[in-house]
Amino acid sequence: MNTTKDKSKYWVDLKDNSQTVSTSWADPRRFFCDVGHIVPLVHSLKPISIRDIACGNGRHIKVLLEFFDYFKNVELWDFNSIYIDKLKRYYSKQSHINAYELDLSDEECYFSHGSDLDLCFGSLHYILKDDPLKVFFGRMASTSFIRVPCSFENRIEIDTFSEDLQAPYQATYRTVEEYIELLSLHYDSVEWKYAYDVSFDSLHNTRQIYILCQKEKNVSLESLEEWGHWLA
Repeated sequence: MNTTKDKSKYWVDLKDNSQTVSTSWADPRRFFCDVGHIVPLVHSLKPISIRDIACGNGRHIKVLLEFFDYFKNVELWDFNSIYIDKLKRYYSKQSHINAYELDLSDEECYFSHGSDLDLCFGSLHYILKDDPLKVFFGRMASTSFIRVPCSFENRIEIDTFSEDLQAPYQATYRTVEEYIELLSLHYDSVEWKYAYDVSFDSLHNTRQIYILCQKEKNVSLESLEEWGHWLA
């Protein structure tokens, strides 16, 4: 199975040129940290189908498509219809890549197609209540890789005007233990590790973490730190 074109030059460009990965407020070093985990995960699992939930502008999938050319089905889901419209146009000539609007108000719209691997980065705190989140996790793939901001003290529920965003802001920052409990309802193996700090200074007791969930354990989260070895 062919998995690569020429990855080494692309990877150097991605790492050294911040313009390659910089979008809006996002720190390119954080995006590189995400990619540094999902590239070896995909390399290890070799999923035929992959789904990015809350994909934003689709930048994680775009990088994976540069590294791997064997995907038969790629899905991008997001709450923002503007992103989805742009992604549909961008991938309009590639029939195996499709974008869908995610509607959390209609549980029947949760992921109508199957997937070997799900990715979900940084958006689960916008699902305010636990019951919808349980349904969300129940629809995810047998292997899922998540990045989510967590409270390292007590659960934080926010409904206020954000000075950082200059806009109304609603979010639930669950504890690590709460996420592990919710995910363990659906997965036999749930591992987590610290990723990086949350961007907003006002949330000084929160951290972004990575969570690797598997119904049958095939790879360890710790092993993903060794991503550079296979690339070399």
